[in-house]
Amino acid sequence: MRLNFNQIKKWFDHDKWDIGYLTKEQLRICSLSPLKQSFQSHGWKFINSIHFDWGQICNGLVLIRESSTSLDYSLYDEARNILISNGLHEPQVWVHVYTNFKEAEILSARGVRARNSLVYNYKFGFDSKVCVIGFMETIHNPPKVKRVAGNNFKDRYWHKCIGCDDCRKACPVNAIHNKDGEPHWLDGSACDNFIGYGDHPRIPSMKTFWHENVRPDVPKEKIDSITSYEEDLKAGGGSSFMKWNKNGYSQNNGIFRKNGKLTSIPHCRECQVQPRCSKWNGKYPYEMQKKT
Repeated sequence: MRLNFNQIKKWFDHDKWDIGYLTKEQLRICSLSPLKQSFQSHGWKFINSIHFDWGQICNGLVLIRESSTSLDYSLYDEARNILISNGLHEPQVWVHVYTNFKEAEILSARGVRARNSLVYNYKFGFDSKVCVIGFMETIHNPPKVKRVAGNNFKDRYWHKCIGCDDCRKACPVNAIHNKDGEPHWLDGSACDNFIGYGDHPRIPSMKTFWHENVRPDVPKEKIDSITSYEEDLKAGGGSSFMKWNKNGYSQNNGIFRKNGKLTSIPHCRECQVQPRCSKWNGKYPYEMQKKT
């Protein structure tokens, strides 16, 4: 089958997906852009090294799926099913590629970097998840990259981020450092500890969900004493105390399941839902993800 970008694009529901194209050179750029942590790894790994066996991969697609659900990575299976149902089999024709998805979205002109350290997708904003597909055959008629406001390699940020620091002010642990005239960086450990072990009265954490749904038998005093990744390891004797292996739950490589089905774990989204850049107007309804 001769691969045609426009034909492949028609297979994906326009209201749910956004699709971009990457040359092999752009795929290499993504692979050489390190990640602070390998999470939700899926498929062939092209990250955090300098030498990769590309095999026959010669170009790729960036698939962006609309989703406002935390840790919802069902797009991997959805994309696989769509491609296979249309005669493109894995791994003969394509493979999932785990690489720097932020760079992939930017290089394919589907998004732009924002001051909260994330990438804003032009179609779905921050309510999206990304995967990359590497193809062993040439994709013909790829789209011409159109540069729009805020999507220019010489521009550092999305144009709506200029003069705005809502995300920094909203961060409950002051993890975002983006003041003008100062180094811009993200305190990833503070962010990760709050997502995993926070005790905020309004913003959920994975620890709270775990205690309520996986191990409600653990004394609350024990749970309250765990407020960081290091304390979690200490409580577990060198491995995580919060094991997802009860009440039908399982966790593998950052993907969570309940009774074998993918499930979401609610956690902080404060930096993504501010009024100037999101449909949620700073009030993300966390409660919509608490049912399981």
